[in-house]
Amino acid sequence: TDENKVFIKVHADKEESHDAHYDAKLLYSRMISDFWDAQIGARYRSEKVELDDHRKDTEESVDAVIGLHGMAPYFFETDAYLYAGEDSYAGFSLETERDFLITQKLIIQPYLELDVVFSDDSKYAKKTGLSSATAGLETRYEISKKIMPYIDIAYEYSKGNDETSWQIESNSEKGWLYGAGVRFGYEDLYPYLKNNMSDIAKILQIPFASSGFKLASGVTDAQGKGGAIVTGKQIGRAHV
Repeated sequence: TDENKVFIKVHADKEESHDAHYDAKLLYSRMISDFWDAQIGARYRSEKVELDDHRKDTEESVDAVIGLHGMAPYFFETDAYLYAGEDSYAGFSLETERDFLITQKLIIQPYLELDVVFSDDSKYAKKTGLSSATAGLETRYEISKKIMPYIDIAYEYSKGNDETSWQIESNSEKGWLYGAGVRFGYEDLYPYLKNNMSDIAKILQIPFASSGFKLASGVTDAQGKGGAIVTGKQIGRAHV
């Protein structure tokens, strides 16, 4: 129904010579006003951590999620979530974006992404406070609602890792990101996943030469209607 929906959101990021990092959310969503949905659910995170002497470890965690999805003033589409999980983890994320139509097919989209860590006692803890921030501008051309190539440029800040018994403290980093990709839109999530899961799995294992792949949000309501967006993107980094 329009009031009750289920959101499936999956992100996979992969950089050159690094393993992919995964973030998946399963959210129940209920409309609370004309422009906002309240959401609650769970998030799964998996990250490969590089240790000394070419060793690697995998950090996996499951967090409870509660937040809002909707349209902020001036038509900024916004996702704001609070997280609580094991090892005293507590955090907050904010993603907001807005489309500006140059023509009916050429669209510019400024966006902002923030991640805040309130507490984290895990083996590979991030520093508390503003953990990362990305401000960018995406320009896409909608050949159709199913095929949308785009270019992207952004400026990113990362605060770094905290010192623990398992890792040393790392310094903050900042720099420019630039990339290009294609969005593929689908009207019905279930048939798409059923027919293309093998292709998705192959894509997630692609060793991109530069960086970056993202499988973005899929949405379905209680009757199985909805859509999915798949985004493949190669990213270059220029740190300063």
